[in-house]
Order: sequence, then C-alpha cells, then structure tokens
Amino acid sequence: MDKDAARKLNRMIWWGRIRAALLVLLIIVPIAGVILYFQVEEDLAERSTATAVVETWTRSQDHTGNGDYVLRVQLDDGSIVSASGSAEGRAPVIGEEIQLIRLQTPSGRVVYNWYN
Repeated sequence: MDKDAARKLNRMIWWGRIRAALLVLLIIVPIAGVILYFQVEEDLAERSTATAVVETWTRSQDHTGNGDYVLRVQLDDGSIVSASGSAEGRAPVIGEEIQLIRLQTPSGRVVYNWYN
C-alpha cells in the first residue's frame, strides 16, 4: 500500500472514531444536564418543617403493590395542601397532627413530604 492510500485510510478511521465520540457526547451531555439540573434544584431547596392535621389520605399503588400515601392536610396557617409519604410505615390517622418536611426550590415550587 502506498503512503497516499495509507494516509487516506488513516484519515477515514480517525474520522469514524471522531463521529462515534461526537454521537456519544450528543446523547450523554443533554441527559447528564437534565439529571444535574433536577439534582441541583433539590440540593438548593430551602428545607423547613411544618405541622399539619390530616384531613384525608389515599394510597397509590403500582402493579407490584408498592406505593406512596397521598395526604390532604391542613397546615397551621389554615391552608390546605397535598403531601406525599412513604407507604412503608404506618398509615396516617384522620385528625392526627403530623410533622411535614417543606421543600421550596429556588424557582418557588413547594413540596411537602411526610416521613412516617
């Protein structure tokens, strides 16, 4: 094989490697960016506690029987909000006073979680 043909072959091989690497980067970088965005938003969330009284609750389940509690609660300030809780512990009692974790993200979104 002459030098010109070897050079062309080498260029084609490297161009194929570069295209494959770019394709992988075009897939991985956006996915990593989305994951990082949601992780950073939760890490920057302002955490506090809130006391609430359970008004109603339901248990959401998937096909395996696992799920979470979805609670409708009244906070100390009188506002009514939804909170989620793990269904691994005991069920909430209507009228029971519970402690919630309040997360407020920098964008203003507020989420209430109950850890039983």
